[in-house]
Amino acid sequence: MSEESLRLRQGIYRVLSAGFAPPSPAFLEVAADATTVLEELGLYDYSYAPMVTDMLNEFGAADAEELSRSYEQLFETGIAGEVCHPRESIRLGNARTGETAVLLADLRTTQEGFGLTVPPDRIDHATTELASLAALCGRAADSTDDAELLALLGHQADFAHDHVLRWMPDLGRQVVESAPHPALRALGTATVAFLEHERQHLPILIAEHSVAPP
Repeated sequence: MSEESLRLRQGIYRVLSAGFAPPSPAFLEVAADATTVLEELGLYDYSYAPMVTDMLNEFGAADAEELSRSYEQLFETGIAGEVCHPRESIRLGNARTGETAVLLADLRTTQEGFGLTVPPDRIDHATTELASLAALCGRAADSTDDAELLALLGHQADFAHDHVLRWMPDLGRQVVESAPHPALRALGTATVAFLEHERQHLPILIAEHSVAPP
């Protein structure tokens, strides 16, 4: 695997993470330009490229105040009484049975095991989980040791399988259906397209690097 492909995955996880965070004027200013950076890393070699490009263009063209209102309505106050929750513990856990506490404890242990520092009050937020995968991709890109690279790919696959892929594609679909702002709808579409590609692609990457050289 080339460093460029790892940097590409790192970059996409980063922009998706930023998209699920409360709107930042700084991100809106650089969103459209991020396409150029990702393109240089091979973005258009993949089927999810149009969805990611559309998302970045929509964020780049968005009015910050309007987007902030839509974000709050979608993720915090709710639309027609329904909130699109961007937290794993709310979407998958059950506080009455103790599932929520177990899930949060597992997340904390897993991310600490990776050596990641995450906000304790947002450990299960979409922004945080996507940023964690971005960090693991960055470490893999920096690695010069084959065994370390394989271990980091394994960490990515495990975290994606045990957490991100269990709930975030469904979150993305709900965002597409419910978001009042085109940038958020594009975020949902890009999230689903990229994560479903990761679901298929990560096992292949690990298999390729597990084969001993002749």
